[in-house]
Amino acid sequence: MKKTKISLLMLLVLSMSACSMFDSDEPVEDTKDDIVDKAKDTEEEMKEEKEENISKMFDYFDKNEVDYIDKEKLENMDFAAEEGYSFKYNDEYVYLYRLNDTDVMMQGVLDEATESGNLSATQNGVEQNYKAFVNGNYLMLHSEDASLDDLYTQFNKYE
Repeated sequence: MKKTKISLLMLLVLSMSACSMFDSDEPVEDTKDDIVDKAKDTEEEMKEEKEENISKMFDYFDKNEVDYIDKEKLENMDFAAEEGYSFKYNDEYVYLYRLNDTDVMMQGVLDEATESGNLSATQNGVEQNYKAFVNGNYLMLHSEDASLDDLYTQFNKYE
C-alpha cells in the first residue's frame, strides 16, 4: 500500500512537471495583440484589393489603348455594387460596375444582364434601359443606341 501511494505520488509529480514543459514564456496578451494586428492588416489588404480591382480593369484598358475620357467614381449607385465608375468612350457615357457576385441579388442582376443583354437602371436620377455586358463580376452599361464594338472586345478579353 505504501509503495502504491509512493508510486502514485511520483506519477503525479512527473505528470505535473511534464505539463510545465509546454508553458510558454510569452504572455497571452501578446498573442492576443498579434491576432488583432494580423486582423487589421488583413482588413487593410482587403480594402486595398477592393480598390485595386476596378482600377485593374482601367489599367487593362490603358495598356490596350482604349481611348476613354472623363472617368468619375460613382457615389450613388442604383444597385448595391461594390464600386462603379462612369466614363466617356466615343462620346457615349459608359457605366462600369464591380458587383459582389456572392450576393444573391447581385448575382440576379448579372444573370439578367447576361440573358437579356439589357438592364433597367437609374443614372443621374433618370431611369432608362441600357445595353448590358457582363464579364465575371463586372457589369458594363451604356445607352441602347450606342455602338461600342472596340470597347466590347477589350471588355470581353479582360481576365
